[in-house]
Amino acid sequence: MGRTENPVVRKVPAVGRLADFQRTWRATAGLTYEDLARATGWSAATLRNAASGRRPPRRDVVRDAVTHCGGPEQETIDLWRQARYHQRLADRPRPQAPAAHLVRTVVDLAALVEELYEKNGAPSMSEMEHRTDGRLGHSTAHRLVTKRTIPADRDQFAAFLDAVEVHEPLRSQCVQAWDRVITLNGPVRIQRKVPHLWRLRQELDALRTVFWWPRWAPCAWPPGP
Repeated sequence: MGRTENPVVRKVPAVGRLADFQRTWRATAGLTYEDLARATGWSAATLRNAASGRRPPRRDVVRDAVTHCGGPEQETIDLWRQARYHQRLADRPRPQAPAAHLVRTVVDLAALVEELYEKNGAPSMSEMEHRTDGRLGHSTAHRLVTKRTIPADRDQFAAFLDAVEVHEPLRSQCVQAWDRVITLNGPVRIQRKVPHLWRLRQELDALRTVFWWPRWAPCAWPPGP
């Protein structure tokens, strides 16, 4: 007879729902954590912690735990992504990105790229590179998800969308957003209008105002819209 479990932690509701889902399927299968450990290869302590609600577990842990109990794999992964997304948002709050059909600027596009990455559960850079068979390199993936740059062309954006598993109809909306930003900003200037450079420009302009610096070319770059 398994020991009595502690109540599910519900500090982040989405994480609590994932824990409930795991516990429900384990109870339905009539398995203890020790039984499940023997079936999956994960330790009983790992499986018990995964269903505690304290933090989102690893994706493969929760997938194995539920599917070995007869549960649905895709629903499990969807719940895991939601749990991971809301946990990371609770850990590091950020402004909400615009919907794909509302993207107009480079800043909007960079925020959309970050949001797509987070909604996929924030996979590692190595995992993103693996999912695309090397079409999206480790360093490029890191620069994209940290908003240090935006996709250079359609092919790179397609590779990114593959890496974060974006499917139709959202995929087409995202490609249209990229096309719209290119049309509004131009193919050359767009690569220069990275969000952190805009912040640098604002800081330089503020310093010039305080100290009455003469207007010089670098402060006026990148050009305004």
